[in-house]
Parts: sequence; structure tokens; C-alpha cells
Amino acid sequence: MEETEEMIEKGEMPLRSYLWLHNDAKLSEAQTKILTNWVKDYLSKSKN
Repeated sequence: MEETEEMIEKGEMPLRSYLWLHNDAKLSEAQTKILTNWVKDYLSKSKN
């Protein structure tokens, strides 16, 4: 999950190979923020 968060923040997700065929799947800034917040929340809950 930590790697997923990092990939989202760096703009590496979705993968370029996927975006090549599905250009409309590119994440907006708002979507990126939602996903990274969800991952951070998940990680903090899983550590408890």
C-alpha cells in the first residue's frame, strides 16, 4: 500500500501503458488527493 501511495503521488498511476489506450483514465488532482488520503487512512488503521 505504501508503494501504491507513492506511485499515485508521483503520477505513475494509472500506468502509462494503460493510459495509452484509455487516456480518459488519467487522474485529476482531486482524484489523486482522494486516493492518497484513502491509502494513508488505510495504512494508519492497519497499524493499530
